[in-house]
Amino acid sequence: MGKGLESAASFFDIPAETLPDVPKITITGTSTVCVENHRGIELFSDDTIQINCGRKMLRLRGSGFEIAGISSGEIRIRGQLLSLELD
Repeated sequence: MGKGLESAASFFDIPAETLPDVPKITITGTSTVCVENHRGIELFSDDTIQINCGRKMLRLRGSGFEIAGISSGEIRIRGQLLSLELD
């Protein structure tokens, strides 16, 4: 998705999370992360998870990570979240 589509969505006041290829990241406390519109897990370990979000990579760091649920549209991670990076 290009910036043109993002600009049009902004102009028409359409929420960005409804657009394709735009990740929606929901953090609940420090123990649950839900990522919608992902393209899969690139790296998984007890203390680091890297999720492909299209044009960006999401890196979660912490401890005791486990995949609570996964589908083509959503990943739900549980564990002690210490940091989140979006590159």
